[in-house]
Amino acid sequence: MSKKLISSLIILGLVILPGCAKETPATDQPEEQTPAEVTTSDGDITFNELSELDFATVAGNNAEQIFADYQDYYGGNFDVPFYSFGTVTDQTNTYLGQQLLILDVPCEGPCFSPELIRFVWDGTTLTYLPQYSNDYMPDYLSPLAENTDQEIKFASLDWPETLAIPNSDEVFTLEQGDALFISDNDHNMPSALGDYDLAFTDPQLGDVLSYNGCLYIQMGDGSFTRYGYSAEFFDGTATWNDGTTSSLANYQYMPSGCGIIGNCYLVKNIDSADLTLAGKTDKGVKLYTITNPIENPTESDTAVQKDFYETYAVYESSNSWRVENEGFELMSFDDYIAAKSVIYWQDPLGRWSTIVSAEIAPMAECGKPVIYLYPEETTDVSVKVGIDEMTVSIPDYDNGWLVQATPEGEIYNYADGKNYDYLFWEGNKKDAETNVTSGFVVAKKSLKPFLTDSLHKLGLNKQETADFLEFWLPNMQKNTGEYFLISFLGT
Repeated sequence: MSKKLISSLIILGLVILPGCAKETPATDQPEEQTPAEVTTSDGDITFNELSELDFATVAGNNAEQIFADYQDYYGGNFDVPFYSFGTVTDQTNTYLGQQLLILDVPCEGPCFSPELIRFVWDGTTLTYLPQYSNDYMPDYLSPLAENTDQEIKFASLDWPETLAIPNSDEVFTLEQGDALFISDNDHNMPSALGDYDLAFTDPQLGDVLSYNGCLYIQMGDGSFTRYGYSAEFFDGTATWNDGTTSSLANYQYMPSGCGIIGNCYLVKNIDSADLTLAGKTDKGVKLYTITNPIENPTESDTAVQKDFYETYAVYESSNSWRVENEGFELMSFDDYIAAKSVIYWQDPLGRWSTIVSAEIAPMAECGKPVIYLYPEETTDVSVKVGIDEMTVSIPDYDNGWLVQATPEGEIYNYADGKNYDYLFWEGNKKDAETNVTSGFVVAKKSLKPFLTDSLHKLGLNKQETADFLEFWLPNMQKNTGEYFLISFLGT
């Protein structure tokens, strides 16, 4: 496979979470959607349709240095435009009459959202607004932060912390830092938002969209802000119909991959007739179990039966190494059912989802590699690993994997007909040597910024970095020492 067509990235030490197989086949593509109309505010900002501005004109004297730094780091020509989205119209605001601008900074490889960076501009001076921007600004853009105002507030960009559900006391909470922008593809909704639905219309906020456990509202500049629901399962207890109680601290949401990529929780297409009310949380949330679980269900069995058995199959597969090497004893299918390993619940919008016992979640593999694939176009790829023995693999490794990969990093495995975010493997190579002769001495308190910056410089995209930190950071913080020697090893 030529370098032009396909590249792969191997990262060590990621968490492998249950449900890595997505339910949507690789051939299913979401229909193109039309974004909600950007409206004009009579508050402190008058919004306009997105208007692209010449980057060099806005960046001024900093443009040449930014272009050079970008080329040194990434190669190729710089192509990150500014967009004007409004004008400050509040008579009392320091920036009255100035334009509001946004940079839509793409990720390298797939990620759920680009970096959104906002500014005000008087035609000469650019002022960076970190409070209305994503936390991360790439190094090559740092000259744009020479003038920074962290104090100024715009009511039209400050969305409520909670989103109330009609005819309910329940609320969804603002997911800080998570936003989607619509500058690409002629201002259409980004494909990462997927196949969404109209959940309801809020009298103040307008249309509220629903997608996989999350809700979205569109801001005046055309971006979408994400809200997530917390049922507060995990700090309480469940009282079951048989009178027994159990802590829910050992349960977790069932995500759709390694971490929740664009999902708050995975929404399931479930017929309530296939479920049995099993109990309630101390918050009053009803909990259900499957009515008629079947081992090795056939095509004629229900979606819930297939879904439940798949969780058991993942539990078996992910613990096979422990069975063979540690004497771990797997639960039988009947014991798996009795342990209430998978619990179904319904959110305030009537959507079904699951929580699962952490005991059945696939074991986190320390220091084991995964493979991401990002071809320039949708491509069939044969992947083989040069080792002496393959001990664990997801999906199953049969003298290699034959998959279809997309530019967004989606991987469809032909052998089992399922989608994956990456290829996971664990194996042995007899003559492998690791010699660490240099590295970085890093204080424990500096671990997160050091790793975040280092991973970015190594070329990891936003989601890969999040996956890496999700596993490594809490495990490294458990170390009793105050300093670490960290080295990055190539293949």
